[in-house]
Amino acid sequence: MLRRCVAVSPLINDEPLTIYGEASRNGAARLQAEGVTFKQTFLDVKAR
Repeated sequence: MLRRCVAVSPLINDEPLTIYGEASRNGAARLQAEGVTFKQTFLDVKAR
């Protein structure tokens, strides 16, 4: 899925790609090589 996101991101905008998710199966070196920032979302966050 990372390859798909990186492939489409230049078509969306020229900003760095940030992906939000529960976990990443890619290592820090791979994310950095692809120019991706991963931010973890937490399951216990509730909307008010």
